[in-house]
Amino acid sequence: MAKVNIKEKVGERIRYYRKINNLSQIELGLAAGINIAHLGQIELGRKAVTIVTLDKICKVLDVSISELLNFETKKTKKNNNVYVNKIISAINKMPSDEAEKVADIFMQIINLVYVK
Repeated sequence: MAKVNIKEKVGERIRYYRKINNLSQIELGLAAGINIAHLGQIELGRKAVTIVTLDKICKVLDVSISELLNFETKKTKKNNNVYVNKIISAINKMPSDEAEKVADIFMQIINLVYVK
């Protein structure tokens, strides 16, 4: 069995969820109240993360600690909610006429992709 570096796996998962949330390391570090350089070291697997720091990161990323530490899968149905929330957040920032156009385009794309 191959040796698993748990620090690297945790760092990869943090980076994965950070990117899903379209956050830079600076934005995540500031929002979580942790040192940005330390966050970078955690993501690279060079530093271990404490449970307190992990909790802060998970709260900003809107993911449970158990989901973040689930190394078996990256994309679950629950994770798709992150994408949905991201789309909703972007649409909510638009004027209503633009939001309606984007929603129409989005539905056309879904219909093209999921034609049965």
